[in-house]
Amino acid sequence: MLTDFDGTISEVDVAYSIVKEFSTGDWKGLERKYQTGEITSRQELPEQFILVKASKAQILDFVDKNMRLDATFSEFKRFCDARSIPVLVVSEGLDFYIHFMFEKYGVDVDVLVNSARFTSEGLKLEFQSTGLDCEKCGNCKLEHLQTIKGQGKKIIYIGDGSSDFCAAKEADIIFAKRKLAIHLDDENIEHFKYEKFDDIVRILEGLLE
Repeated sequence: MLTDFDGTISEVDVAYSIVKEFSTGDWKGLERKYQTGEITSRQELPEQFILVKASKAQILDFVDKNMRLDATFSEFKRFCDARSIPVLVVSEGLDFYIHFMFEKYGVDVDVLVNSARFTSEGLKLEFQSTGLDCEKCGNCKLEHLQTIKGQGKKIIYIGDGSSDFCAAKEADIIFAKRKLAIHLDDENIEHFKYEKFDDIVRILEGLLE
């Protein structure tokens, strides 16, 4: 089981919210270039986060007060644990706030996410993957999916955004919402739509009977 974090497990995109709240420069210009395809997320993310000058404590205080996980994710994780279905979070987000939120909610889950170092110049990112040949994403979810598939395992994929496009299409079962669901509809790729993780539990109960 592979799942995105920002806007999927978390109710909103935490990374975007942090940049919006703490950026000291033209993060909107970078966002526009990403949305129009002028730059990739692998190019956009380092330039956006270097503009974030806040301390780790300041950012986590903001996250603590304003960001929440899907209230049904814990139920979903218990469902998977009871059936020995491993859950792996693959995200373009950053380790420090993802770990913080999981600890806050008491959820134990494996993650493959990007790392951030707090410096006097801003946040400096260290990417989780090589990005395969296209080098579009800082954390190539397709690369992680292919590694797991190479071990002979089937993949259930859960996501919501453009960074999920490539990986989702290679999964055996897909759960999608927002941009990912629209993209899969346009490509005529079969998937299940969901809003919350308890929707996914209900669907999986039927599929796994």
